[in-house]
Amino acid sequence: MLLAVIALLASANPARVWAVLPSGSKSERRRAAVVGAVVAGTFTVLVSIVSAGLLNILRIGDIAAAVSIGLILIIWGVYETVARLPRAQPALAGPLAGLVPVAFPTMLSPPFVFAAVGASIAATPVTAVTGIAIAVCAWISVSWMSTEQDADAGRKVAAPASRILGVAQILCGAMYLVTGLYLVTGLYLA
Repeated sequence: MLLAVIALLASANPARVWAVLPSGSKSERRRAAVVGAVVAGTFTVLVSIVSAGLLNILRIGDIAAAVSIGLILIIWGVYETVARLPRAQPALAGPLAGLVPVAFPTMLSPPFVFAAVGASIAATPVTAVTGIAIAVCAWISVSWMSTEQDADAGRKVAAPASRILGVAQILCGAMYLVTGLYLVTGLYLA
């Protein structure tokens, strides 16, 4: 259960979200973060709730899902560890600024969605929703950090934070992978 929540928080990577918030006033950045977090959180909660049924329909077992989620977390974690922080991109106007590039693709990244699925099948959907709620709070809280006036200082903090979260994501992915492989070998040894 704790692994699932840590994987969700590591894959949420609020430091990368801070980096892509649109430039502008504090209120515009906060609005973009809130809109993006609400959209991403709602979508991910819905995915985590239906994930067990969807995996059953697709005939994907929990072991295969754990191994797949582990591999996704490891690969994306390596990317986030070595990649530079993104810069703020041109955003849509007004309240829609929270959709692109904040909610899509930064908040709704593949590892975050798959970590929510992993939390739902490894623990319970309640665990997944709890982890998603904590991630949403983290996403919104980064909008209260620095703005354009001290963006360089903010990037000096956000870059190592993003790398640390990437390493945490790799470790969580390795735990999912080892758990899945252990279950596979345990089933064959029994």
